[in-house]
Amino acid sequence: MIARLPPLLVCSRNCSRSEEKDPLSGTPKSVIFNPFRDQSAEKAALPMIRAMRDGSCREVLAQWEHDYRKKYAESICKSETEHPLVSWKLVDWEDQPPLIILHYRGTRRNAARRRYNLREHFWVTVENRGEWRATKYDAMYWVAATPFQATLRDQPPPTTTSPS
Repeated sequence: MIARLPPLLVCSRNCSRSEEKDPLSGTPKSVIFNPFRDQSAEKAALPMIRAMRDGSCREVLAQWEHDYRKKYAESICKSETEHPLVSWKLVDWEDQPPLIILHYRGTRRNAARRRYNLREHFWVTVENRGEWRATKYDAMYWVAATPFQATLRDQPPPTTTSPS
């Protein structure tokens, strides 16, 4: 009976989700999950997340190469290579039947500077068509300023001449 409760615990003072949210992702700073929730949607997302972590992005997104998401898949795989996923934690759950959007906070390694870890958000959408399966992967990637960007920033703005 307890397992049939929703995935997020709800209390009279809105203690399931904190009022404070991450300004970029909109994800609550803290969420209390029902420990007896049905985790089948989360388990369906794991193969996609592990493939991203293990460097198998192209294999897991191969079916995207046959539709409009081909360039998007290429972009994700490039970013996943540059910022490999090290670990993750479920931080929110968005129920939109027949979809569930699982919000994660991941730790990534910056491939250019291996000693730095980045904390970034990513989302896996799972769909229930008789059984749960992951259908979409979205992520936020932070890019540090490159010397090229810094050079552009440090130069004075271009001058314009008015027509005579």
